[in-house]
Amino acid sequence: RYLAEARDIFQDMASTQPARAEHQRELGRCVIRIAYVLAAVGKIQDAIASYNKGIDILEGILPDRPGDDLLQSDLAFGHHYLSLRHVEMGTYDEGSQHSRRAIELRQKLADRNPTEPRYRNDLALSIHNLCFAQFQAGQPLEALQTARKAEALERALVREQPWNASMRRTLSLSVRGQAAILRSLGRKEESLACFRESAEIIDKMTIDNPFDFDFRRLAARSFAEYAQSLVDDER
Repeated sequence: RYLAEARDIFQDMASTQPARAEHQRELGRCVIRIAYVLAAVGKIQDAIASYNKGIDILEGILPDRPGDDLLQSDLAFGHHYLSLRHVEMGTYDEGSQHSRRAIELRQKLADRNPTEPRYRNDLALSIHNLCFAQFQAGQPLEALQTARKAEALERALVREQPWNASMRRTLSLSVRGQAAILRSLGRKEESLACFRESAEIIDKMTIDNPFDFDFRRLAARSFAEYAQSLVDDER
């Protein structure tokens, strides 16, 4: 409701002062946030339409504001999550296209802000999105190459900020994703090693954060998957 009210206000401001790029930016940003909420409540088609609308608004003003980090970050956010929604719907080519655009934008942000780890973390997440789209589209070799690019960024971030639980969690999920890809390629030993490392990363996080039940639940799931992979290899 409140986002919709904000959208209407920004729409009115953008209509009455079309030359004011900041009004267009706020409108596009608001429409993308509405899309995120729509997806969260299961209205995927409506979310996709809203993402496209917000992205079109922001892409339209980007050429005149090439150094606007907030604008690029919001636009990359839209492409990133629209990619996930397309993969969810089985439209893998569209998902890959939006992931690549998010990667392009986030790479520029990371290059412009080399001391800001969050931009590299966002970049790694979008690269992982592309990997997921490729794997779901039946391109495991391409997905593996893409996954390793994300992993390299994630490992560097964890070395820089070993206390950052979010980055360690991202690395664990990335390594676990590689395990699934390797298993699909018949590379069982490498797959097991990835499953084991993923579980160990999460296990260490539960020790460091004993009252975080999300980490404990993720650790249980990781060890269960590792155990299942061991059982499968015995068959």
